Amino acid sequence: MTVVQIAAPAKINLALHITGQRRDGYHEIDTCVAFARIGDELSLKASPVNSLLVNGPFAAGLADEKTNLVAVAEAALRSAALIAGHSSLTPVNMVLCKNLPIASGIGGGSADAAAALLGLKALWQLPAGFDLLPTAASLGADVPMCLLSLPVRARGVGERLEACALGKDMPAVLVNAGIRAPTELVFGALKQRQNPALEATNQILHAWLKRQRNDLQEPAIGLFAAIAETLSLLRDCNGIILARMSGSGATCFGLFATMTEARAAARLIGNAKPSWWCVATQLLAGPNPSRLKLEN
Repeated sequence: MTVVQIAAPAKINLALHITGQRRDGYHEIDTCVAFARIGDELSLKASPVNSLLVNGPFAAGLADEKTNLVAVAEAALRSAALIAGHSSLTPVNMVLCKNLPIASGIGGGSADAAAALLGLKALWQLPAGFDLLPTAASLGADVPMCLLSLPVRARGVGERLEACALGKDMPAVLVNAGIRAPTELVFGALKQRQNPALEATNQILHAWLKRQRNDLQEPAIGLFAAIAETLSLLRDCNGIILARMSGSGATCFGLFATMTEARAAARLIGNAKPSWWCVATQLLAGPNPSRLKLEN
């Protein structure tokens, strides 16, 4: 029996500029995104009935199976495939290992949905030309970029994607103080909604990133003081190049020149804050070579 193993990498907003608000209430953004080596993990195999099991360190935060984006993605892709004339779609046993904190600004749910789409396409042996992007877009603005899982610049409400070059893999530390930062709450605290876009660039380098910002960082700090503490701890680490919040928070990242420095920083913060989530990883300049695996 074929088992599909697929990674759902954490999405890191290296910079996030809020450039306006539309009449429908959605915000216009200009963001530069990279994906980490670390993430959730999804396992899929054919089964007599559909099922979803969630385990891992953050499983308790996803108790409602029906609203889990993995299950929602399965139903959406099944419907799209049936409409396209593909009828040999077995029920699926889905096991999600939740390694990423919930509602933490690193795209965990969107990454899980994207992983489900990719894994199900392989499990159901849909044609190579079967386009997953329309289904991904129907699941949320972040799902298409998580489907690509490559460095991208996203504009509009996140639907206008273009590839951007990360100079090289970036050693990083990701830290979350155990806070859930609801996106709507953080956006609600945003005072200025008309801000300049990202500077033009051909390559994402540290010097360029330092000149950009996350427009949601200050509103999030106003709501959750622990975010300021997180950034302060990162900035005190040896070798830190840049510390910033990702997305609407509360996860923050620190960029370092080497993995040795990143690991040392993660140990330092982990020892100081043992109840916090803190990991050393890499933000990848290219595809994750171990993202999709098929086992018999």
